[in-house]
Amino acid sequence: MFPRIRAMAAIAALSVLVSAAADKRPLKVYILAGQSNMQGTAHVRTLPHMAMDPVSKALHDKLVGEDGEPRVYTNVSIAAFSDEGPWGGPKVAVAKHGPLTVGYGGNTTSDDVLGTELAFGITMQDHVKEPILIIKTSWGGKSLLYNFRPPSAGTLPIDDGKAEKWKKEGMYDTEAAKHREMSGHYYRLMMEHVRTVLADPGKYCAAYDPERGYEIAGFVWFQGFNDMVGPYPQLDPKKGKRSPKDYSEYSRLLACFIRDVRKELQTPQMPFVIGVIGIGGEKDEKQTPFRAAMAAPAELPEFKGNVVAVHTATYWDDELVAAHEKAKKLEAVKSVAYRWTKEGTIDAEAIISPGWQPIGKPHPKERVWRHVSFQKEFEGQYRPLREGEPGDERAFKEETPDEYTDWYEPVFDDSQWQEGLAPIGKGVWTHRGALTENRSEWGDGNVLLMRTSFELDSLDYQDVRLCVMASESYHVYLNGHKVHTYVWWRGDPEYRAFGLDAEEIRYLKKGTNVLAAYANVRENRAKTRNSVDLMIEGLTREGQAHLTEVYDGICSPKEREIAQGVSHQAYHYMGSSKIYSRIGEAFAGAVIGLGRK
Repeated sequence: MFPRIRAMAAIAALSVLVSAAADKRPLKVYILAGQSNMQGTAHVRTLPHMAMDPVSKALHDKLVGEDGEPRVYTNVSIAAFSDEGPWGGPKVAVAKHGPLTVGYGGNTTSDDVLGTELAFGITMQDHVKEPILIIKTSWGGKSLLYNFRPPSAGTLPIDDGKAEKWKKEGMYDTEAAKHREMSGHYYRLMMEHVRTVLADPGKYCAAYDPERGYEIAGFVWFQGFNDMVGPYPQLDPKKGKRSPKDYSEYSRLLACFIRDVRKELQTPQMPFVIGVIGIGGEKDEKQTPFRAAMAAPAELPEFKGNVVAVHTATYWDDELVAAHEKAKKLEAVKSVAYRWTKEGTIDAEAIISPGWQPIGKPHPKERVWRHVSFQKEFEGQYRPLREGEPGDERAFKEETPDEYTDWYEPVFDDSQWQEGLAPIGKGVWTHRGALTENRSEWGDGNVLLMRTSFELDSLDYQDVRLCVMASESYHVYLNGHKVHTYVWWRGDPEYRAFGLDAEEIRYLKKGTNVLAAYANVRENRAKTRNSVDLMIEGLTREGQAHLTEVYDGICSPKEREIAQGVSHQAYHYMGSSKIYSRIGEAFAGAVIGLGRK
């Protein structure tokens, strides 16, 4: 046999042996756990930002296919557990499993959110080159001190002040029982979910072979925000609230957590990665004490070689944050049409969106409004709720007496309503030193209906916007069509600007147009105050170039493009797929590194 043929035969034989060995290897299982940043808040729309940076371009291409759609990794299975429910209300457990792709971020109920799990899974599978299973458990707003408290740390002691309060209210036994039940509740829930998956791995991973079994090959812990801002003692009480905190208890609890997890999973040497919180980047020295406390367990002799801390501040993106801050300033400019002066007139010097002008005749200042008010009963304390929230039907469902049916239609007869100029309101509305002087009285009711008309000769505008001043919830109609709804309260002394889309702009017509609004008074304040006025403005062709120049001076087109990489707040790593994915890649690298030791 020729040397080359012998070499090829040897390689082939070795390949067979490697393949046979791989066939006998157990399924590798990786556990990801923590709070909201382990959930992840990066919206799929932020993925293109990854491709803009050479540092993350290669990783982006692994996440996104040539068609621009997120890739689906059938050789990486994931079983994710979280919860959903109204803020501050009861939570409902949510379980989701399948091949790894976008959609396992957040509370797992959305198909367009991702966290660290995506890049982690892809990187790990690239390394082991065989199917893997990820078990992810994460809940937002949970501390290690209380919610994830490990069993060996015992129940969190009840604060003396809280205990005294419960005793005075005769609720000590009940509240103390709740406290004991919730101390460590999410640790137990996490382990319950892990055991559920491991009891039947084949349900979650088709590649699982009972004869081969499974191996828990790594655990990643990414948590900390609630503890960083939580009730840890001050190092020097004499210095007051501004003195640094003593986070040594977090270090102790995390060491207990690692021991307890390993004990329950019967994996005494299981690689364990601590994701050290890195919000604000390496320049944010305020977080240094807590970051040190998070990383400290990795330095304990008992964890040497199998526990490592990954400092996520490394992956903070200052360029993204700077672009986002400029984009916010730009949006603030775009969202404000006019501000009031202290004298109750529009501040001409504060107009920073040149080119816009009221459309139609007469001028808005001279338009006559027909208006009427009526009383609407609300159950309990009135609070406007966002549409779709439980109870919004009692808080902001548009309800009118029978005589006002179809009140917003152009043909409706409003001749018996009151007549006057806007703003229409109750009392005197002052805020931030500015006065809004009402030119017409609202009336006695807590709901206002108002209508006006204007004549339009031309539709030759580059863009059209709606300008509204109102301190409470409202609906706006144009020629019988609803074009805007705002459900909340706002006390700003200004007209807010809302761009109309192409469909809404089509409601405008040459000739007579009818503009109408349904507005609420906020009655659960010491002073009842409300003012409502609105108009439609067009952007002229002549003003477009000037407006673009003004906007570009605030935030350049390039900066606006970069800012698209943000989809959440800073404490959630800007909701950036680039940041979360680089962190996930780093977590995988850390697990791989521990496995080699």
